[in-house]
Amino acid sequence: MTLDDHVAALQPQLISSLREALRLRSTPGTPLPGKPFGEGVDEALRHALKTAQDLGFRTANVDSMVGYAEYGEGEEMVAVLGHLDVVPEGTGWSHDPYGAEIVDGVLYGRGTLDDKGPTYAALFALAAIRDGGIPLRRRIRVIFGTNEESGCACMAHYVQSGQELPVMGFTPDGAFPIINAEKGSVKLRLFSPGAPGGPENLTALTAAPAANMVPETAEGTIEGPPERLLPLRRALESFAADREWPLVLEEGEGKLTVRPRGKAAHASLPELGINAAVRLLRLLGALPTEAPWRRAAAALGALVNEKSDGAALGIACRDDLSGPLTLNLGLLEVTADGGIAATLDIRYPVRQAWDALFPEVQARVRDLGLSLEVLRHSPPLFVDPSSELIQALQRAYTATTGQEAFLLAIGGGTYARTMPHVVAFGATFPGDPELMHQPDERIPLERLALITRILAAAMKELAQ
Repeated sequence: MTLDDHVAALQPQLISSLREALRLRSTPGTPLPGKPFGEGVDEALRHALKTAQDLGFRTANVDSMVGYAEYGEGEEMVAVLGHLDVVPEGTGWSHDPYGAEIVDGVLYGRGTLDDKGPTYAALFALAAIRDGGIPLRRRIRVIFGTNEESGCACMAHYVQSGQELPVMGFTPDGAFPIINAEKGSVKLRLFSPGAPGGPENLTALTAAPAANMVPETAEGTIEGPPERLLPLRRALESFAADREWPLVLEEGEGKLTVRPRGKAAHASLPELGINAAVRLLRLLGALPTEAPWRRAAAALGALVNEKSDGAALGIACRDDLSGPLTLNLGLLEVTADGGIAATLDIRYPVRQAWDALFPEVQARVRDLGLSLEVLRHSPPLFVDPSSELIQALQRAYTATTGQEAFLLAIGGGTYARTMPHVVAFGATFPGDPELMHQPDERIPLERLALITRILAAAMKELAQ
């Protein structure tokens, strides 16, 4: 039997195990004793480790933050880095996001592509290598992360706790053929000072569940006497109608709730979405009131606007390797002292230095009376095309698909940043629709089988 034959023989078991994993709502949760990222994420990690144990692999649980399955012998180790946490399901699904339904040969569910599907494919690819008795000179480790969508604290802990690092590896959490360049990533929190209450108070703001999502919906609540809210409602209706923006308004018991709608997308591709949070800021900023929160909303709305290119912050730029800078407003909130806070996700070109951009951001924010906090910064990633890693992955991809294994640059950030000599390899293909972080995330079962074959070939290439 060939390696592909062994992959095919394991396909029913892969589908069954993956469906079990997809039914677990492994979104970030409240930390609990022994469960640093919440109950659902911990359950997903335990399921992956139990699946690996049932397959006969050596396993380890590193402080319930990360786990791994390992096969083979040798002083050196190569790794596949996948993650089991998922972004919140959002709205707009036509299938249960945690139902793991199969319809016409297509498996639906949050995590089918990002990243439970590819992670379980890697685990069963390892089983196919084992079943084929393929001789290896390096061990293969499939590492299960649990915090990729919320900061990669899991892989940071893996590294900082002294776990063995691979000589090279890949994460199936991007796109085929091979991603050897990732834009730099910065998460900023912009906020206005609080202000005393007035006749109209902004009491609540919400947008996306996570900063790396373009919000499909956003909501703000204004409280005040009915006679003060009526002109605000009329102004909102007029502003939205002039721009043909979908808008829901609810009024009652001294409250006016504002809900603009947009279109969801991944923060690395904000041009594919319509940002409802930006629309909400523009709506609030145009209201006929002297309330301090209106000025703050107007200032924030002017800095982020709807172009998602960073021009309003003075940082629009691009390079020929990775394309333009992108900016996404993902989170909105009313602060404890009555101000407004917005969390921005910025992806800047590989050949651009963040230190050259940041002073302009600081100046523009300061000029509008706002404050700024850097929550996270990940420098760009670039791996030499002539490296052993890239060459091995190119051979595996071309041998399996018959297609050219060209190199890609992306705006998304992956586990490739967390360890040396790692790149993103899979699991979507050129021309595929963008389904990560989207409603009705899904994967055709025949595509899952192809991904497993490619990953098996790549793991074999790296380990031999």
